[in-house]
Amino acid sequence: MSAPLPPLGGAPRPQAPGRQQRGLIAAIACIALFGVSQGMTHPLFALKLEQAGWSSAMIGLNGAMVAVAALTLGPLMPRLIRLLGLPGFLTAGALLSSATLLLFPLFETYAAWLVLRYVQGAAATMLFLGSENWIVADADESSRGRVVGLYATVLSLGFASGPLILTGVGFEGWTPFVACSALGLVCIVPLLTAWADAPNAEPDDVSDIAPLSFLRTDPTVLFAVVLFGAVEFGAMALLPVWGVKTGMERDAATFLVSVLILGNVVFQIPLGALADRWNRRALLIFCAAVTLAMAAALPALAGTVWPLWASLFIWGGLAAGLYTVALIELGARYKGARLVSATAAVVSAYGIGALAGPLMVGAAMDAVEPHGLSISLGAMAAAYLGLALWRARRGGSARGA
Repeated sequence: MSAPLPPLGGAPRPQAPGRQQRGLIAAIACIALFGVSQGMTHPLFALKLEQAGWSSAMIGLNGAMVAVAALTLGPLMPRLIRLLGLPGFLTAGALLSSATLLLFPLFETYAAWLVLRYVQGAAATMLFLGSENWIVADADESSRGRVVGLYATVLSLGFASGPLILTGVGFEGWTPFVACSALGLVCIVPLLTAWADAPNAEPDDVSDIAPLSFLRTDPTVLFAVVLFGAVEFGAMALLPVWGVKTGMERDAATFLVSVLILGNVVFQIPLGALADRWNRRALLIFCAAVTLAMAAALPALAGTVWPLWASLFIWGGLAAGLYTVALIELGARYKGARLVSATAAVVSAYGIGALAGPLMVGAAMDAVEPHGLSISLGAMAAAYLGLALWRARRGGSARGA
């Protein structure tokens, strides 16, 4: 008979004194401005390349460079954080992002944009990883779930508002690039107000920990992030295509992505609050089960309006919950420099999902049109659910979950 299901994360550690609320506010403000900037760049680059006559595949490859940068450079960044400190690391990321954005109008060849997109992806990874680590490390043990839920909500709102701001400033000339660059520089302002309040990496043996090794030691947590990255990027990239192929008008099909993002925004603070009180392993399993159920229900909902919207709203919220709960759990397991490596592993896991998701969904939709989207994302959710249930049945230590 298997051992009882342990609470994921084990016994809580004693709280560190003097948590810095100003630091948390600065980090959340930084990620909000970063989210707006990134929310502007994704449609900007796609539309610019489409206007230049590049195919969807080549546009997708350009967008994938962000995930490639996260995968290749994310594991190297913990050492840089220790060298520069979190405020210096985030400032370097903001400066690199802003400078790179101003180079795009100067170099209009596809090859140059591919390289610049990789560099801009590296800067985005720095901002994402640094702010994530700051928030998880500085949040109080009893309220970490709510703080991380707020962080995820603010990031989603930033991404969602970016396209609206882009519509306001326009797509032509230097203006959108300058606007995105300026937002990146504004990120530095809240950092300066809390420079001395940033958490410090502790002198432990983090140099011996490869971030990707957490996929082996913490599979339930890290593969939850892989699944989230696959669902988010796979659905956001190809859900409008699915909608058109099932008979929807183009605008209505595009709106499906907005419904998905809205669920992401609404659910994260409640899920974070639940993660402060509930067994987080069970919460990850619940999110994965709902993700599987919503993917499986999608073909039956084709041609409906409100039932489809409701399902996508729940799907977006619970799929994003996989990331939120996983991040909360890592904050409960690790501290100091080990947490830096663990959050770098989250970025790498997200990059794996973001890179694999659109490729797998696209191939599945070519093979089974149009419901390959449901089949592929459902299969990924089922595979993760099987892993999580198997780990729970084994009843191993929480740290090895």
